[in-house]
Amino acid sequence: MASTDDEIVTEPVDTLITVSPELVAEVRKTLSRYFKKLSDAIDVEQDKIALKDIKDVENITPFEPARYAVVDGGSNLLPLNVGNIGFCASVGVVIDKMTIKKKFFSNPEIIPSKVKEVTEFTEERTVRDILDRMREAKVFELASQIVEEHSVDMLIIDGPLIPPGALIPPHASKTSENILDRYLYNAFERYRRAILDLFKLVKEKNVSLIGFVKRPHSKILAYCLKTDWNMYDHIMLTKVLSEKQYYPDPPAPYPIVAKGKPNPEYERLIKQLNVKFTYLKTVESAPPFRVDFGPIFEDYKRILAFLVSTTTADGIPFGVLKADEETKMGAELVRELHDDLVHDYINHLVKKGKDVRSVVNILGIYGGLI
Repeated sequence: MASTDDEIVTEPVDTLITVSPELVAEVRKTLSRYFKKLSDAIDVEQDKIALKDIKDVENITPFEPARYAVVDGGSNLLPLNVGNIGFCASVGVVIDKMTIKKKFFSNPEIIPSKVKEVTEFTEERTVRDILDRMREAKVFELASQIVEEHSVDMLIIDGPLIPPGALIPPHASKTSENILDRYLYNAFERYRRAILDLFKLVKEKNVSLIGFVKRPHSKILAYCLKTDWNMYDHIMLTKVLSEKQYYPDPPAPYPIVAKGKPNPEYERLIKQLNVKFTYLKTVESAPPFRVDFGPIFEDYKRILAFLVSTTTADGIPFGVLKADEETKMGAELVRELHDDLVHDYINHLVKKGKDVRSVVNILGIYGGLI
């Protein structure tokens, strides 16, 4: 509500900081119109697709690993007045049939590792890019640890095995004067090394390695089929595949796709890892998920049948769901952590006899709790 200089605003404070109901109504109308257009656009794209040789796992005997492991990672950001602080960790679960036998946790890591560098961490997009690569590196590192120390028949990474993100950006450098560029270089280098180490280890240990991609925002199948659809692969396949069906069969090699000029380093990495993929629809109520195959020592059809046989109501296999639950680091957790840290920080200031007003440094960027 607008007011003139001689008017007194009588609305309660919570009303003043609440989004206008009228604005919400207008946003809803605008989004409704947009979603109808989006639906029409998706229909147009999906009508383009016509696939042959779609297969299913209905009559395939599922692989029955004596024990298998699933590894996932979590990360988030604390956007503070002093700068952005990122944290990440990874979790692994070892499963015997449908029972979790052991849990493994990596040591959490924080960036920047040196406290004095925190004021350099102001570009949120770059900080998140560093954090994402660190998290994925920790996933592959923990996976290697589990394979090395425990007897498992299969290892599932909650996420892709296909590593375009393991390529170091051209502007990143180990010796750059820019601190963020150095962190970025080290994070990408660590991620790539962790991938290569895990692939080498599973081959030595005869452990089948797959990646289960819950949100496969890619068009690699379109590249393989040399088509011109403008939607992600899993969206295009939603109407085509039915429950327990998969495509392509056999799993296709990951295409060497590079935007702009060819990248020899990227091509070498793709050829060296030799990852293959297919899309699997586990339930009717969910779009297809992508399954990436690294080195495997079991028929891929039996592995797909295993994933379907352990699928939960959400369409996610049991082991993947459990690992995901262990690593959720969403906004609510960040708020709880920040609240605890602020109180702990104040106690620290009081005990040291310092000015408590310096707590402002670790408040959110708008001066309050995150």
